[in-house]
Amino acid sequence: MISQTAAYVIIYVVLAACSCVAVSAGYFVFQVLRKDASGNDDDKSGADFWYSARGTQGPVSLGLSFFASSMGGWVLFAAPNVGALSGWWGTIGYALASSVPLCVFSWLGPIIRRRFSGGFCLTDWVRQRFGRPLQVYVSLVSVFYMWVYMVAELTSIGNLVRDMSGLSPLNALLPVSIFTLTYTSLSGLPGSIWTDR
Repeated sequence: MISQTAAYVIIYVVLAACSCVAVSAGYFVFQVLRKDASGNDDDKSGADFWYSARGTQGPVSLGLSFFASSMGGWVLFAAPNVGALSGWWGTIGYALASSVPLCVFSWLGPIIRRRFSGGFCLTDWVRQRFGRPLQVYVSLVSVFYMWVYMVAELTSIGNLVRDMSGLSPLNALLPVSIFTLTYTSLSGLPGSIWTDR
């Protein structure tokens, strides 16, 4: 276990470095991404750009964003636990369960995009294909899933800080949560994707 002073230094130095990346992301989003090839920024300055980043990201950037979203504190806890309890077959099964949905999404996503090019997200496609009741259901399941995911990630980060340094988990969780909320609010989805690189 490291000392509390070293833990505080590490936490706040990393947070300061991430702040620099986020400020760069904000500049990059507002000065570079929202301008089209002609230098006109009228078509990408609205809510659609901020919420969806439609047409601004390539496959590598999106792939890195999905990778960064799926790699969190759980990697330090869940995968080794499965390997210790289930051996190689459990580890292989866990790896497949983590990667196959992304592979299916990479195949299915472009198909949905071609069939519903004006859609904003999956729930819009569900509404067009299956109607409003199923759209509401998919929306509620998505919000519940993201809530559980966020709580699990924050719990993992808090446990990691507590186990490695002996600090209260809130010493890392509050600044990180406030910082993430701030830069995501300012730069939207394009800024979030840019910081995932």
